[in-house]
Amino acid sequence: RQYDVPDLEAGLAWARSQVGKHYDFKGAFGVSLTPDRQWLEDDKWFCHELSAAFLHVCGRQVFDRFGHVTDTSLLLIKD
Repeated sequence: RQYDVPDLEAGLAWARSQVGKHYDFKGAFGVSLTPDRQWLEDDKWFCHELSAAFLHVCGRQVFDRFGHVTDTSLLLIKD
């Protein structure tokens, strides 16, 4: 899926700065294992959080009111 973003270069620079961070295995299994985790915490990532954070840094503020991001959340973004 493709999304239009206002600032792709900012997102790419941010994504490069995230290389080497740990994978969030608990987060990947759902909210029940990490109920207090906020998706913008940048200590570790799972794929949906990383994608949402990338969009956020690029200027798409679509998940600001979400505590947890899922694959469905990403698919429901309207361009």
